[in-house]
Amino acid sequence: MREININDRTSSIYHYVSTYQNIPIWVIIDHLDFGGLYHFIKELPDQILNKIASDLTPFFFDNNGITLGQRFTPTIMLSFMKNILEIRNVCAHNKRLIEFNCHADAKYLSELHDQYSITASEDRKSFYNTFIIMQCFLSKTEFCILNNTLRKRFKNLNNDLNTISINDIFLKMGFPENWQLRSPLPQ
Repeated sequence: MREININDRTSSIYHYVSTYQNIPIWVIIDHLDFGGLYHFIKELPDQILNKIASDLTPFFFDNNGITLGQRFTPTIMLSFMKNILEIRNVCAHNKRLIEFNCHADAKYLSELHDQYSITASEDRKSFYNTFIIMQCFLSKTEFCILNNTLRKRFKNLNNDLNTISINDIFLKMGFPENWQLRSPLPQ
């Protein structure tokens, strides 16, 4: 996690500390990386966590057209964020994403997971599962762009493979077979 320097006179943090002896949340957020944001949110009181998760519910509906029958709870939200953070760290540190599994199962959200034929009893640690849970935090357009970009990259990769099949890679990453052949999502 990146350290925030409150003595940097050019920083908005310094301005708020020296002028108001207080730092508004919107100023702090600008200085956090994704890991810092996750740990910050994780430590918030339950009342605020419930409000954040509750506020994400209509965002999920607006972007996916799905009404959540179960509540989008802080536990679900934090488990999703934790797995996204783990995948982000693997990518940021040039580690191998193939065969990587997150440390914990993302919580099961029936309205989301059922769309992808993922049941409550299945493992939800894979890259593919983390990819689909990103729908809860990205706009519909952002997720479509991500999906279509990934699909195109896998198609290009498939053209260059000689010793392993793309479906072997998909299996190791939790994707369904021939995922790259699915239609692109409308942007």
